[in-house]
Amino acid sequence: MEEIIKKYLAQRSLTDDSVARNMKKPNKSIKGCCDYIKKKAKEAAKDNVAMIADEVVYGWAVHYFDEDNLQEDKKAVPTAKVIVPKKEVEKQNCIQFDLFAEGGLE
Repeated sequence: MEEIIKKYLAQRSLTDDSVARNMKKPNKSIKGCCDYIKKKAKEAAKDNVAMIADEVVYGWAVHYFDEDNLQEDKKAVPTAKVIVPKKEVEKQNCIQFDLFAEGGLE
């Protein structure tokens, strides 16, 4: 997951100076960003499952780097399955993405 978020932010920083600038903040990291995304996904989950669009996850990543005063949860996040659609398509064309597993995609 870290690699996917890192690639998205790197691409976005080419056209958005504020993203490029915010990614250089010393108190921010890709790992911290992914932990923040996991926390937000857990909050959105019902019965440990959530449907979250790619754009929302990427929005959380940008928000993490924008905000200096986010309360980062240092506790371990319990495992939850998060289903993320590849694009805005019908439900049967969704991929399952495990934000809490090592490899990312299942």
